Amino acid sequence: MKTEIHTRFEYMEKVVEEPVEEFKNEVDVKKEIDILKRKYESKKSGTINVEEGYHHSSKIKPPTYDGKTSWQTYIKQFDAAANVNNWSESEKATALIVSLRGDALEILQT
Repeated sequence: MKTEIHTRFEYMEKVVEEPVEEFKNEVDVKKEIDILKRKYESKKSGTINVEEGYHHSSKIKPPTYDGKTSWQTYIKQFDAAANVNNWSESEKATALIVSLRGDALEILQT
């Protein structure tokens, strides 16, 4: 029995092969394919991606940042986790926001 995400992935592969108005250019198509591939692959891993509501394979959790240590050191660790996890820009932004603590979190208020 096919899973819902597998069925969606197969459907999207067919749609991409045909000209479709909703995809305005090649970049949109590539982004949609990448998202669907990640959703399909991470469905097998069994972990949840809260942002998209689908399963997501997270290999490395970025450390929290409270503003008391070097930002340069922290962002290197964060970027390393983002690269290993193959996060999109949106996923990076979400992960950064939820990793902030204390004084660093207060920056979001300004």
